[in-house]
Amino acid sequence: MIYINGSAVDFQMISRRYPQRGIEYSCASALSGSDTAYRYGSIDELDFELAARHAIVDRAERLRRCGLSFQTFRSAVCNDRYWVRRADGGFEVRRGASPSAAIRDIYENGRMYGTECATAMQLVY
Repeated sequence: MIYINGSAVDFQMISRRYPQRGIEYSCASALSGSDTAYRYGSIDELDFELAARHAIVDRAERLRRCGLSFQTFRSAVCNDRYWVRRADGGFEVRRGASPSAAIRDIYENGRMYGTECATAMQLVY
């Protein structure tokens, strides 16, 4: 159930705010139908959470499609134009490289990368 400013909100009332086949709509529907109480101080807070959930799903889907492979830390690989692979298998942005360009490169050239799921989760977030 969704509560806004202390009052229960009917899903039909808020469903018009979101595209019917969109992530926000699906999430709002799931939150509304849940036995758990989801409390927001305003509709803007709900909108923010649903937009964040949409972005997480979108980035996860993009990461799935980019060709990145899952590896152990020992087998991790990266594009050395942007990253330095540390001895522990972690990636460090190469000195002089733009961190945002380095992250974009993973999504654009995913086949050059292999990492474990903890790093992949950080890329999504």
